[in-house]
Amino acid sequence: MAIVFTITDAGRAALVDPDNNGTNAVVIAEVGLGSGRYAPTKDQTELQSPIKRVDTIAGQAVSDDTLHVTVQDETSDAYQVGEIGLFTDAGVLFAVYSQSDWIIEKAAPATLLLATDLVVESLDVSSITFGDAAFLNPPATTTVKGVLELATQEEVDAGTDRLRAVVPRTLKAFIDRVLAAYATVKQLTDHAASRDHPAANTNNQGMVELATVAEAKEGTDNTRAITPAADKAALDQHRTETGAHAADRISLGTLSTLGNPKTVQAAMAALGSAALRNEGSGGGLDADKLDGQELDVFYRSNTSNPSIRMGSGSDTNWDGIVYNEGDNTLAFYADQEVGRDTPRVLLGPGYIEAAGDRFYDNGDLTVKGKAKAGTLEVSGGVSFGSELNMHNSNIVNANKVTINDEGFGEGFMLPNWEFSESGGNAYVRDSKNSHIVMEFAPDYVRAVDGFSVGTGVDTTKSFWNGKGIALGDNDSGIRQSSDGVIELWGNNSRALYINGAGETVATGELVVGSSKIRLGSGGSTNWDGIVYDEGDNTLSFYADQEPGKDTPRVKLGPGWIEASGRRVWHEGDVTSQGGKSGGRRRLPNGDTEMWGYVTTNTSEGSPTSVTFPYSFDSACYNVSITPVVNPNVDVILGVNDSPSRTGFTAYASRQSETSDSSVPGFFWRAIGR
Repeated sequence: MAIVFTITDAGRAALVDPDNNGTNAVVIAEVGLGSGRYAPTKDQTELQSPIKRVDTIAGQAVSDDTLHVTVQDETSDAYQVGEIGLFTDAGVLFAVYSQSDWIIEKAAPATLLLATDLVVESLDVSSITFGDAAFLNPPATTTVKGVLELATQEEVDAGTDRLRAVVPRTLKAFIDRVLAAYATVKQLTDHAASRDHPAANTNNQGMVELATVAEAKEGTDNTRAITPAADKAALDQHRTETGAHAADRISLGTLSTLGNPKTVQAAMAALGSAALRNEGSGGGLDADKLDGQELDVFYRSNTSNPSIRMGSGSDTNWDGIVYNEGDNTLAFYADQEVGRDTPRVLLGPGYIEAAGDRFYDNGDLTVKGKAKAGTLEVSGGVSFGSELNMHNSNIVNANKVTINDEGFGEGFMLPNWEFSESGGNAYVRDSKNSHIVMEFAPDYVRAVDGFSVGTGVDTTKSFWNGKGIALGDNDSGIRQSSDGVIELWGNNSRALYINGAGETVATGELVVGSSKIRLGSGGSTNWDGIVYDEGDNTLSFYADQEPGKDTPRVKLGPGWIEASGRRVWHEGDVTSQGGKSGGRRRLPNGDTEMWGYVTTNTSEGSPTSVTFPYSFDSACYNVSITPVVNPNVDVILGVNDSPSRTGFTAYASRQSETSDSSVPGFFWRAIGR
């Protein structure tokens, strides 16, 4: 495998001499291995993510721009290589290579042995050497000793490969085939050189000489072969001879001028006995015969069934036409039995039938399959039971067109409408009022003055404004009230509309039947929206989550609120004590905070017990007290070291003999769970 390295600016400077007229000798002393995977640049001086450097390397120039390099690492290190750098004995990063996939991987118990060809673009690598060549295995060339791949038998036979070696087994097989081919060629050559070839005759194969044109025309030589060219030349020459086929040569009237009349008559006998008879009336010729048969075989004439045979004369597969004097009809039969089978075509007085079906009768044309006509003009009506193919023609001056009328009135009516085509679109036009009614395009159908499904419209209703679709009755459906505003109407009342800003507004109560309202993404695992649970009367908000599996971002319940599964507020969390504000709240981390005010005097000999308005579920972590003091009070308040889930005890300590001995009240705050 050849790897194209990027020569760094520092490497190029080390290789090119200062005068830019030659190259310096450069020694590649180490190969750096790293885990970086990127596109190398010329200004690099180090690997991006180096792992180690290996000095057990060998290399040799095998062409002007290619180095064969072998790298070996017998340590117990394990790593993956994504970048390779060549470092000179001066520590300069000479060239670097990296790719997006791993180049090679090494396991701890394995030895890394990397042998590859390095293509160095735009530089002569002959002056680059390596520090160690002990285990170099370069590819062999005409000037370099190295490793060769053995050629396959197919590659030996082809003889075009310049890189692979031939072994005795494949060489012998090739020589054997050459010798066998030579033996065959020699045998043919020896045979061609021999003059001992028998002549060909009517019983045996052999050598034969080709006849000349003159010999072919003479026709007496039976030892030479005639070629198609000689045969054609002889015939062409015969045709051009003057009088060769003159009429008097074969005329029976001048037999005496031809020599022996019997000889000529014998030759003409091959043309049939008629050739021996005179022409004209009384000459005995049967002029009423066709193809040797009497005329009555082909034509039968009687008063009731005159017929003309045109093909087969068999009674059960007769071909021809028959005229019936009784009903004045002309019937055409093909492979049928006359008088038993239905004629293929029957022509009668004012009508035409095909296979028994009357499709034209005294001006009325009936088409049961497909009708194809460039121009069809009728003064009465035209009835089609299946398909009318107009081939881009027009229906002109028709009062109506009825298609498969099954008792539902007039069918498809065209009172004053006409159809036309322009610019690839089809139009229905009210010719009486010179107004386009509908437009049919490849990707849409437009009703110009509104569209009604199931019923007509009542133009007196508020719903109808000429730009809508009536559905079911005449005052319900969809309409456009102004630019960008689409409205939904029911029973002549607007129930919902979408404005130009993309907002959907319900004018009455909005009922969601699925209990879900999607607000963003609709993926099953990253859904955005709100979900109502009828069972526990909760409303959950999900964002990039899977409803029913993930915990809602926010959940509202009967008298409580949860955020990410933690209850942050509950009905009755706020209460009051002692005329001062007190209460409780749930913190986002799941803890509960309570607070209150106590008006009882607390002194050194009279501690005050406080009961929490609500008990903590598991424990009280901390209680803080803020006393209410007078200017003469110098008392410190504290709590017992282990407040319970239900309350705590406050103790007082006087700091001065001259101060008051009690505190008239204090505020407290407790945190727990």
